[in-house]
Amino acid sequence: MTAYFRSNDVFGAWPLNAWALRHLQAQIAERLNVKIGPLTTISHCAHIYDNALPEAATIVLQNNELACCPDPRGSFVITVSGSEIVVDHLSPAGLAIAQYKQDATVPNAAQLLGNKIVQDLGISQIEHALDLGAQLARAEEAVRHHLSFTQDRPLR
Repeated sequence: MTAYFRSNDVFGAWPLNAWALRHLQAQIAERLNVKIGPLTTISHCAHIYDNALPEAATIVLQNNELACCPDPRGSFVITVSGSEIVVDHLSPAGLAIAQYKQDATVPNAAQLLGNKIVQDLGISQIEHALDLGAQLARAEEAVRHHLSFTQDRPLR
């Protein structure tokens, strides 16, 4: 089931709406004698009302732990210089480990660059590899379409 909300109070109403939709979905599945599937909610305008902001802020502060687990093999800083993708591999302490470069005008440049990093065992976590791959693909796209690239930012 997919439900579309034009406007959705994600702090107050969304949990109740999602519960009610799931309940409806279960009833429909039971009557049709089928297995219940996933529930997806899409909100065009998701918001928190002003009167709920203090409570929401308290919850955020109480749960303000790092959502990701840093890769013990370090991090990568990706830049574009002309038609070249440049990747600096940094240790967890921020020290330079290696630098990788790839001409982004060759076919599959991001994949070639990613393969070099994988061959050097630069990544130990799947999540990190997925993010690096996405960033490299964006850098390649930026070069091919003459766009400005900044890591973790939309292409301009």
